[in-house]
Amino acid sequence: NGTAAGTAMEIVGVDIYTGADNESGLTYLSYLLEGINAARLDAMENHPGVPAIFLIASSGVEGAGAISLNNTMVETRNEGILVILSAGNGGNLKTPGQVADYVPAKHGSLPGVITVGATSLGASSKETFALDLLNPISTQTNQDEDGSIISLYAPGQNVETGFGAENGTSFSCALVAGLAATHFARHPEAKPAAIE
Repeated sequence: NGTAAGTAMEIVGVDIYTGADNESGLTYLSYLLEGINAARLDAMENHPGVPAIFLIASSGVEGAGAISLNNTMVETRNEGILVILSAGNGGNLKTPGQVADYVPAKHGSLPGVITVGATSLGASSKETFALDLLNPISTQTNQDEDGSIISLYAPGQNVETGFGAENGTSFSCALVAGLAATHFARHPEAKPAAIE
């Protein structure tokens, strides 16, 4: 339990690991759907009225079950649960990855579902303080061709995790989830679209 804006607020954390293969790091879309639905059911039945955030800090290649995932995202958002997704790290200096090719990241085009890209540390200069030069979009983060999927960019290079400094959109979206939780602490009635 914690206090927020002078009132008591219940804080509940649930970690769900979707059965990733230890060698490849891959998992099945069915596991992801099962995990989302289990967490959604837990939120509705055991913690009604408590703001909820789903953070999915992983994106895989487009799968056949993308329609099922899209429907699950819509249902989750409609129940007032905020969904935050990582844009994925499919890019490199030669070929940028496209966020539209990755699940679940591509579902950030839904209103109230936030997909987060990563920025890197730029070369700082006393003469230049432009934000895009100090924190350019990371070359690893998947790109958003028409700007319809990625909601925002957050630091994704040398992010201190408690287990050392890490890179990538998984850490960017975790930072955004922290900001969203802080906002919920002050405005527990906020809807996902308002948070976005």
